[in-house]
Amino acid sequence: MTSGTRKSMKTNGILAPIAMLWFGLAWLNPIAHAQTKPQLPHARLNVLASRNSVGALNLADAQAAGAVWVQAVGHRGGFQLDSNFEISDSLETTRKRIEESSVDLVILDIVEYVKLAPLGLLQPFVAMARGKAGKAQNYHLIVNRDSGVASIADLRGKSVLSYSRLAVDLGGMWVETLLNERHLDRAERFFGSISRASKPPSACLPVFFGKLDACLVDSAGWEVLTEMNPQLASKLRIIATSPAYLEGVTCVQVNHQDFHKELMRSLLELDQDPAGRQILAIFKGDRVVPVTDQDAASARELWTKDLSFMAQPASAGRPSGGQDFRRP
Repeated sequence: MTSGTRKSMKTNGILAPIAMLWFGLAWLNPIAHAQTKPQLPHARLNVLASRNSVGALNLADAQAAGAVWVQAVGHRGGFQLDSNFEISDSLETTRKRIEESSVDLVILDIVEYVKLAPLGLLQPFVAMARGKAGKAQNYHLIVNRDSGVASIADLRGKSVLSYSRLAVDLGGMWVETLLNERHLDRAERFFGSISRASKPPSACLPVFFGKLDACLVDSAGWEVLTEMNPQLASKLRIIATSPAYLEGVTCVQVNHQDFHKELMRSLLELDQDPAGRQILAIFKGDRVVPVTDQDAASARELWTKDLSFMAQPASAGRPSGGQDFRRP
């Protein structure tokens, strides 16, 4: 590891919890497991995560946290595990690895999954759950109660801050559908400005203080913010809420299902010990829940609509400062 990488990890506050996780796994003694359950064969688990699926984590932090995550799953499952956790730099690289059958588990954001599902080589396995909403998140379009804004139509020429945990902005895509259904033009021309926020507070607080006109946040972020500060709920108002969308999914490559049941049990129990909960916190989750392809239906429909909007001829008159939700 280079000095630059160490500095990056320390700066992001990730190195210390990851180190604690490594030492914390020591209590998961495979010998003790062998005394209570049959020892499974020695195995290798290859995990590939897309760059988009790890959110705001830098590559070094994501790589370290992912390696710890895989080891925790192996120990909890009670088998000897050689593991490899990689991060893919492009969808084409991910596609190639899936087609080669060189990976066992693949972690994707939901749009990547929708694009790769037609290969017929991925079986949806589990997803990260956050807050009361669980595996799927709603998105809220929020304004200040004193602004006089009653609907999205009143936000023409206004400033909007958008938060999304992952690079794919499902909330932004949903706003595009609202504008299209109301014949209000594309977001980049309808709004005066669109900016991306790195955290839910960064999106909501400027609206709370009247410095910006509206914000877009997911239900888990809104839930935490309003529980910590009830004033936000009293001063801000939700004017529209999206359907619930699955944000990301961990899939099994269909030719590598040897440890499907053991992995399922281990992943679903990840929140039941301190080491597992720390791993989940690093990836901004509360727990892991099972999913099927049907859970991706609403996101698949949204993505299909978004493709049709993008194919429509663009008109002139884009305002100064206009930006697309899709660009961070």
